Amino acid sequence: MSLKQTCPDTEQLSAYLDGELTQQQAQQVEHHLQDCESCQAQLAQLEQLSAALQHEGQRFKQVQFNAFADSHERSDWLVKLTWLLLLLGGLPLLGYSLYLHWQSLAELEWWLAAALGSLLGGLILAFVVVLRERLSARKTDKFRKVQR
Repeated sequence: MSLKQTCPDTEQLSAYLDGELTQQQAQQVEHHLQDCESCQAQLAQLEQLSAALQHEGQRFKQVQFNAFADSHERSDWLVKLTWLLLLLGGLPLLGYSLYLHWQSLAELEWWLAAALGSLLGGLILAFVVVLRERLSARKTDKFRKVQR
């Protein structure tokens, strides 16, 4: 481009800065920039803007990651507390209901005793299956050593 031709627009300068132009287009812009102070100033402003945006983007990613890590730690603590309370309240009740169930088997109708036994057996089995799955997943978890 010579001085007689029009200056590249902001979009073309931005594409030049980002390396999105073809080699021929980039050479034309470089040739024009050697002679045009206005375009040099505009390119300098675009470079400053790009650097500022990259800095803010990195800062935002860090803040976002820290917020995620904090919320994950809080929710992890809450999940552990929830399971602890459920186990502390549920296991004694489950044991007591099993005791009462076996004591009163003679008084219950056979289908009701079978239904209660199936329900309790299903609950125990579901707990064992989930516990087994969590323990086996913990062994093979490739992210288990990652600090949150």
